[in-house]
Amino acid sequence: MTADNYLRLRTALAGFQRTPAQLTDDERQALELQVARASALERKVLASMAAQDVHVPAAVVEQAVQSIRARYDSEDSFRDDLAGNGLDPLALRSALERELKVEAVIDRLTAANCAVSDDEAAIYYYQHPERFTRPEIRTVRHILITLNAAYAENRPERALPRLQQIRRELNNPVQQFEQLARRHSECPSAMEGGRLGRVKYGMLYPALDQALFALAPGEVSDVIESEIGLHVLWCEAIESGGTIPFDDVREKIIGHLGERKRKQFLREWLANV
Repeated sequence: MTADNYLRLRTALAGFQRTPAQLTDDERQALELQVARASALERKVLASMAAQDVHVPAAVVEQAVQSIRARYDSEDSFRDDLAGNGLDPLALRSALERELKVEAVIDRLTAANCAVSDDEAAIYYYQHPERFTRPEIRTVRHILITLNAAYAENRPERALPRLQQIRRELNNPVQQFEQLARRHSECPSAMEGGRLGRVKYGMLYPALDQALFALAPGEVSDVIESEIGLHVLWCEAIESGGTIPFDDVREKIIGHLGERKRKQFLREWLANV
């Protein structure tokens, strides 16, 4: 069936990022099971009473066809690829119309039965406070001198005094830090003035985490040793952590609960169709 050929291609690309012809025997076997389930589901949806008066406008189908056609450099390559997967433009149009109708039926059913109220969202928010907290974030730059016994300048007895001298020169980090990092740091971040960016606790080496999260905004650390060398940190800014306000996550919660309701409703509806 051409509809199954389209399902086969769509499922292979979504699940394996390859066409059916490029799959191994085991992958192809798994694909066929998925296609059989998807095909049975489509037939069940389209045979239901809910599908009887659902029609997909021709313009919507054409838009779907053209969105696929636009991925190809030429009409010939488009048609050749379809043919290689057991399809042609007419069969593709028919399969897309079928797919869009299934989606429209499911959308109609779930819209009527899976709405999530603000009260439901609020209850979920207050029952799961651990999911709605943001960690403290710190914006940090550093200067790194690596330790390497093979190079005289990077042996501990030379590297430590060198970085300590750089640290003493940092009287005004706002004006000086980026310039000194570009000149002295041995980290690739030197190209960006030593910028490591916005980090939360646990993203850096333990010694750096401890030092950074003990600094006040704008403060520069003493020399710290980590697994990769010696550092001086500058805490540029601090964004406080804490509970995310309900209004900031309301839509996300509604979407999450709606999807959960949708899956449960469809399972129950399909079992009774």
